[in-house]
Amino acid sequence: MNEVPKKVLIVGAGPSGLVALKEMLAQGLEATVLEKAPGFGGVFRDPNDAVYDDLYLTTSNVFMAFSDFPVLESGLRYSSKRAYAEYLRAYVEHFDLARHVRFETQVVRAHFDRELRRWQVDVVDGEGQHRLEVDQLIVATGSQHEPAIPTFEGWTGPVVHGSAYRGPQDFAGKRVLVVGVGESASDIAAEIAEVAAETVVWSRRPVIVAPRFPVAAMDPAYDEQEILRERPETLARLNDFLEILTITPMANRLSMMAYAVPRILIFAAIRHVPAVSAAAKRTERWNSVAIDR
Repeated sequence: MNEVPKKVLIVGAGPSGLVALKEMLAQGLEATVLEKAPGFGGVFRDPNDAVYDDLYLTTSNVFMAFSDFPVLESGLRYSSKRAYAEYLRAYVEHFDLARHVRFETQVVRAHFDRELRRWQVDVVDGEGQHRLEVDQLIVATGSQHEPAIPTFEGWTGPVVHGSAYRGPQDFAGKRVLVVGVGESASDIAAEIAEVAAETVVWSRRPVIVAPRFPVAAMDPAYDEQEILRERPETLARLNDFLEILTITPMANRLSMMAYAVPRILIFAAIRHVPAVSAAAKRTERWNSVAIDR
């Protein structure tokens, strides 16, 4: 007697949801994706107002491509949002995934029934709200959905979260503070600096910038795939050193201490000197708060 294929429900038609769908179908399971947007691609969907217009990937195509659908071109390439959306569209067409995706359908509640050993999933679509029962549930919606917007005592001006940023035009001629030096913050600060009267970037700790392939980076046309295939051992030691230097918690703490301690000591020394301006003393307090946090 043939076993009835299990029903699998996948929430989200971004990169993770699409590859999960492909793998579930390959195993003979009955899989469906629910996507609240009108198209697939998640934050890379085009057109899409979820991310800023000039977004480029910071991970190259060599690593962003799925192993069963590699990119055709070689060399180092960082796709734009639209180019990566085209790659995902080609992936969907190649594996015939579109017919398994239900668009403009939002999951509002999911509950696992321990007696039935099945998921009860409430969804809303164009026909109203109804319930689905499935054997397995895969949530592929990402982890950064709710913006964390800090409050600043005494500040009455606008505060824009990075997720709401679309372009630099609204910041022309203004003095702008960008909080953070992550990937999005760095992109946004660079764009705004082109049109703003002044752009300041605030970070808890100093930033160390290093190329992923430091030796080959001197050649702007170098081939990343060739490096990984032909010369991994040559560059491994230097890359490992840079990784330890730039991303480990201990390295972050050391760099922060090396940067912060001298500043704190210097500002503490001048705090009570009458000749020092009030602005400098305010800077001392600001730096102490920044380091403490």
